[in-house]
Amino acid sequence: YLLSKTRGGLSVDVGGLQCFLPGSQLDVKILRDVSHLMDQPLQLRILKMDKKRSNIVVSRRVVLEESSKTEREEQFSKYKLGQVVTGKVKAITEYGAFVSLSPSMDSLLHSSDIGWKRISHPSEVLKIDEVLELKIIKLDEIKKRVSVSLKEMSNNPWDEAKGKININDRVKCTVTNVTDYGVFAELNDFSIEGLVHKNELSFSHKINSKPHQNFARSQSIETSVLNIDWVERKLSLSIKALLDNPYTNFNKSNPINTICEVSIIQIKDSVMICSFAENDEIEGILNTRDLAWQGDPKEEAQKYKLNSKIKVKIISNDQDKVLLSVREIDGNPFDELKDKKRGDVVTVHVVESGDFGLKVRVGEKGPITIIKRNEIALRKADSRPERYTRNDKLDAAITNIDHQNYKISLSVRVMEEATEREAMEKFGSKDSGASLGDILGRALGRDKKDD
Repeated sequence: YLLSKTRGGLSVDVGGLQCFLPGSQLDVKILRDVSHLMDQPLQLRILKMDKKRSNIVVSRRVVLEESSKTEREEQFSKYKLGQVVTGKVKAITEYGAFVSLSPSMDSLLHSSDIGWKRISHPSEVLKIDEVLELKIIKLDEIKKRVSVSLKEMSNNPWDEAKGKININDRVKCTVTNVTDYGVFAELNDFSIEGLVHKNELSFSHKINSKPHQNFARSQSIETSVLNIDWVERKLSLSIKALLDNPYTNFNKSNPINTICEVSIIQIKDSVMICSFAENDEIEGILNTRDLAWQGDPKEEAQKYKLNSKIKVKIISNDQDKVLLSVREIDGNPFDELKDKKRGDVVTVHVVESGDFGLKVRVGEKGPITIIKRNEIALRKADSRPERYTRNDKLDAAITNIDHQNYKISLSVRVMEEATEREAMEKFGSKDSGASLGDILGRALGRDKKDD
């Protein structure tokens, strides 16, 4: 029997002995009021005995848990898969609801088993103390747990819709949820839900990139069925498929190689999205690699700002995908080198000189590249960039050329080595004892005589 409250628990009488019942051991749950237990016989379990101090610690909670476990096992043995049971909602969480099936048995109703429709939170459908008819869908023999479903109590709308909707059907829907990647909508004639991916919302990247600004829950929309997966129960829808394609007429009047004025409406990673001044519904993609023939694309992209107006050339227009280029407006500088290969000699113009070497342009409109300091001349004494000024001409050999990635390396040193080697082969002799200067002089003399 309970005698009185003490610090940290209760004092109880067990066969004439005064024992201590900790507050945490009174019940399986916290009890604020214990008046209903006063003067009532209680079953207790001894947890600890200290004969020296005449101290006995007892527990009511252990007895209740053991009793509950026995009752739970007995109740669990009565359940079968597919059985319909009645339950009362005790608590609602983000992931579902806890339902009481009996005094000794609770079950979790997962949010995915509440209904066939998509919901943001279980509280949209369920209320505390609400009584539900549920179907048992899983029994865990080891943990003695029961899983139930509310949606299994109604017909599967996917089964009802099968054979009644087909790809390319025009269907009316109601928006159920809006996400960053698209819009979920429920078919009005069938309680099944499909996804309108953001790329299928419209032909405008501006609209597609921000679904939340253009769509809201409960909004009525009309869509076309793109794909149906009856096994996985997935439905793909499209609003764009029902719209007139503005790119059809645009592509006819603006074929490849057309130069247009555009505004930069978005800069993201290595891509710029641009709208055309002629028709702002039309958008094109400008990759940063298409800004300049040479240089780091990231550095080139930093030269451009949002809402800037620029001139571009259309390099591809496949339906609603229009690709743009800035660097191709004035043509490809590598066209001057289309017949050149490694080892060929080209004439270059000095653009700039410095400690790095020489920055030169190949030909009149060719690509710009760097001749490193150690590649300016064969002899170290002549490898001085300050010997050259802007617009000076010189010849250099191609040491590497990549027509596909638009890269070229040049060297004056390699060209001079080849010239000397050729002179030695033509006019030199192992036994003549002639110096390289004599050989080159004779080569030059022969050239003048030939002239």
